[in-house]
Amino acid sequence: AVAMLLVLVLNPAAITSAGFHLSFAAVGALILLGLATGHPVGWFEKSRWLARSSVLTVWATTPLLVWHFGQFNLVGVGANLIAIPLMEPITLLAFAGLVLLPLDLHEPFFALAGYGAHAVNALATTVATFPLASLSFPPILWPLMACLAALGLWLILSQKPYGTLLSLALLTCLGAGGYLLNQQ
Repeated sequence: AVAMLLVLVLNPAAITSAGFHLSFAAVGALILLGLATGHPVGWFEKSRWLARSSVLTVWATTPLLVWHFGQFNLVGVGANLIAIPLMEPITLLAFAGLVLLPLDLHEPFFALAGYGAHAVNALATTVATFPLASLSFPPILWPLMACLAALGLWLILSQKPYGTLLSLALLTCLGAGGYLLNQQ
């Protein structure tokens, strides 16, 4: 909330930008997931949280992507499963570099963080070439996407048995529908 207010104080026009909407929708969804599930302990729970968070952020941003760009990305779920674990050490390396900047010991940390960021960017660039990476939807369908997203989010956040799998199945059906729509 503080970050959102700070952004809006510094740039009130940001409230109309896609980046603002997408960033805060994804972060808000992750906060809700944390509140619903607590902090994961152990590798199995962390893996489960990663899978949930990947599907959850796709659902949280899908209506906005359709509204702003008329597009939907199904393969992002899989890419997130690789990219999200990579971002933690990259962020820690960059932060360590910032802390060590006054001592002029930052360079190796920034270099390693840069290699990691480059790898994540290469992953995103590669995934963007996959089939189903970008499915077009008429922007007028964003309210339908919002209703489907609400259902997908509820399935995950309510922690129903197999809720994440059902949510992923719904997302896959949406992707299949988008694929068929794009074939016409």
